[in-house]
Amino acid sequence: MMNAETDVVELHEEDHAVERLVMLAHQHAWLPADLPWPEEPSRAALALEISDPACLVSRLPEFRKMSRPQREGLKRSELASHLGTLAFGEGRAVTLAGDTVLLSNPEDGLARWFLGTLLADEAKHFLVLRRYVEEVLQRRVHPHGPLEVVFQQLAAEHDYALNLLVGQVVLEGAAASLLSSLLLGTREPLLRELLKRIGRDEARHMRFAHLAFVHSEELTPARRRRMEEILFEAAYAALASLLAERTWEEFGLPRAHAREATLEALRERGVLTYYARVLARQLAQRGFPVEDLGHSLETRLAQRLREAP
Repeated sequence: MMNAETDVVELHEEDHAVERLVMLAHQHAWLPADLPWPEEPSRAALALEISDPACLVSRLPEFRKMSRPQREGLKRSELASHLGTLAFGEGRAVTLAGDTVLLSNPEDGLARWFLGTLLADEAKHFLVLRRYVEEVLQRRVHPHGPLEVVFQQLAAEHDYALNLLVGQVVLEGAAASLLSSLLLGTREPLLRELLKRIGRDEARHMRFAHLAFVHSEELTPARRRRMEEILFEAAYAALASLLAERTWEEFGLPRAHAREATLEALRERGVLTYYARVLARQLAQRGFPVEDLGHSLETRLAQRLREAP
């Protein structure tokens, strides 16, 4: 068992880590105007090149039979779907971040200071992603049903730790995977710079969530079960946000085949494994019963995604 002196040292080290994150947030601060926005967005869209492997449905026979212009159009459409859903999530995350500030301990000045930078980051991410989708890709940002459900659940729970875990570990974990994949799949300067800046911000947010999360041994069994339910719904919503269903419809791809191809691509990229193993391991470190939470998680998520309307 730890003695009082050890507890004080650990608390001091945690505070130092949060202080470091605050310093990094200010050091890496940026404005939407800092990005290299083109004078003619439509021409930037035409110059946008996306590698076939970056497309989640590129292995479908229907994709390979398309002409080059059709394939390029489909890849841009899928990109718009991903970025549009990401923009929607970032927009809703602004409200979540505001709620999290209000739920935080008023005496924990460092945490509130960092949460202020997080809130500003989310708002900035929403603005630049929406602008890119609407001006460069000439698409609209649409609401995403499963993500909206999760944000509504979080708003009703009024739980500081749950907000951080779902918002900054589960949802931003999926976002980080997507950003990394898109960075590897395109050379367009504006998009790459946008994704790199957002990715750097998200890494800070995830680190803070790891530092600030409350050990679940302090929770009742009923509360832990409720958190597990919401965590699973959040993992499902994060993965469902990567299903570019509007693109499939636009290009006449068979829905079931496109869904299966997307799931296989996500499995190969380790996105499903992230939730099945990494998330379970992170939760184990915080006292969650991993056998219950992690048992067949990958299978459950894949099945839920196949059955989605």
